[in-house]
Amino acid sequence: MKDSVFNFKKYKNSRYYLLFLTLINSIYLFIETSRFQYIEKYSLNGQIQKEHYQYISNLSKMNNVLVIFMILICLAYLVVLFVQRNKVNGIKHFLLNLIFCIVFTCVSYFISFVFTIPIGNLIQQLVILYGTTIIVLLYYTFNKIKS
Repeated sequence: MKDSVFNFKKYKNSRYYLLFLTLINSIYLFIETSRFQYIEKYSLNGQIQKEHYQYISNLSKMNNVLVIFMILICLAYLVVLFVQRNKVNGIKHFLLNLIFCIVFTCVSYFISFVFTIPIGNLIQQLVILYGTTIIVLLYYTFNKIKS
């Protein structure tokens, strides 16, 4: 149990990675939920007035910035893993990413069910995380086969 996947004292980078991703995903889900509730509240016969459209547009821009931050964090995480490839266990990082993706996918489905928001809007940012997870798995599988 000392060297488990969740031993965050040993894997400080993983702790920060998960902390930032949790924060960004939580904010993303909050903004997306708020945006859809705002649209539902202020749309008149399927049309949105100009001042309401501006507010909705600003919420979308904030979510785009969050997605860019998520991409940068995932890229930095991959760079750290590749640089420290001899010091880290790839399966542990794969499992950590996979568990994180599954948890946030379930949270997104729950929010989608409760607020009747399209699930695609809530999980589109997770595609980046699933991609990171697949890259980690492929990289470490290739290195195991190679060595």
